[in-house]
Amino acid sequence: MTTFLAASGYGRQKTKEKHLYRWMTFEEAKSLRPGSYVMWLDRNNEIRDAKVNGQPKTWKTRPGDLSVPLKYGMYEFFNSVWQDGKPLDDMLVVRVEKNPKRRSTFKSPFTVDVWLERGEGKISVDDARGHEIAFWDTEGIEGMIQDGYFDASGFIMGREVRPGRLEQSVLNYLKNMGVITKAELA
Repeated sequence: MTTFLAASGYGRQKTKEKHLYRWMTFEEAKSLRPGSYVMWLDRNNEIRDAKVNGQPKTWKTRPGDLSVPLKYGMYEFFNSVWQDGKPLDDMLVVRVEKNPKRRSTFKSPFTVDVWLERGEGKISVDDARGHEIAFWDTEGIEGMIQDGYFDASGFIMGREVRPGRLEQSVLNYLKNMGVITKAELA
């Protein structure tokens, strides 16, 4: 997932606050509904809001093609077009949280970063010097949970109800695999 910094196109400040964004995926664009608002990157590399001006058009004979009608302002209309699941014009964006949703320094000297959002996620483990010693993306996390290595029972409907349970299972896995020694965890 490629991320980038961009400023809002609204306001008259000389130095505008920048936020982290990523490109909208084909599935997210396909699920847009008329009347909803999306963010897009204009020619000046600034973020603007546009209204979805109709149902996104799909074709039975070309399942990877999509056209999303958009309206900006009072008189500007345009389409965001996708072919074979890829956008022809990189313009629709989604804002990403700058910091992970949760950051805990669990069992110093190791830091376990957990980021989970809309079915996607990543887990990163850093040592005291800030070097990454382990990383899992969405598929890796799902596999580790299915194999019983990670304990995700602390999450119900995407919300954490038992803090620290996932982090503890990640560190236990690394300890059992020999990546972390018991002396380092003490």
